[in-house]
Amino acid sequence: MSERLPKREMDTSGAGRRDLPTTRWSLVVGIQAATPEARREALGNLFERYSKPIYHYIRLKWSKSPDDARDLTEDFFVALLEGDALSRYKPDRSSFRNYLKGILRNFAADQFDAARALKRGGGVKVVSFPDVLHDVVPDSAAKDPEKALDWAWRLTLYERALENTRRWFTAEKRESQFKTFEAAVLDGREKLTDAQVAAKLGTSESSVGNHINVVRVKLREMIRTELTQTVLDKEQLDEEYRLIIGKGGI
Repeated sequence: MSERLPKREMDTSGAGRRDLPTTRWSLVVGIQAATPEARREALGNLFERYSKPIYHYIRLKWSKSPDDARDLTEDFFVALLEGDALSRYKPDRSSFRNYLKGILRNFAADQFDAARALKRGGGVKVVSFPDVLHDVVPDSAAKDPEKALDWAWRLTLYERALENTRRWFTAEKRESQFKTFEAAVLDGREKLTDAQVAAKLGTSESSVGNHINVVRVKLREMIRTELTQTVLDKEQLDEEYRLIIGKGGI
């Protein structure tokens, strides 16, 4: 039985900084490491962040079924682990997201078949990835594979940052602030006014607005912290950040 890749605990040490921490693009550095253990751990982290975007790309690009797209997504990461594509990545030339797009464009069907053959006993040790593809739902409006990849990438990163924000407020014993944000911003069933949220939670209307702003600031910090794992400099960070928050902001 293959060993499940370990998951990293979230690191919020860089949250809120406008410069990049010394661990910039550390996930890519980790996968280029010499030791198999470090590479597997880094690959597991990359899989958690990019498997859904790549899954969406594969489904649209090659018209694959959900099951085949899941298999091919894992095959793609096995190829990354065993090949030299990541060692050739030049972070000063493009974001890691765009680099992955380039690899995918050149990853022809016969290469998928070769990767699958290796994975199923042809020389490569089987790798078990975190189970993050069980609930993948395609974007029904997506037509272009690269746009679908970007859509899933934004959603995955936002969900990770949101969960890290939730954990932060819980650890700080400030759950009430996040619950206010959740009721006012995240609850998609109905759009409540600040007065309605205040009445629902038994707090003041002024507190509602304050709590929403506090959580938004922390969420933006968490998004930037997530992005620092795969970007080289502030210019790349700002570019990727703008793609996440969009014109309307968060």
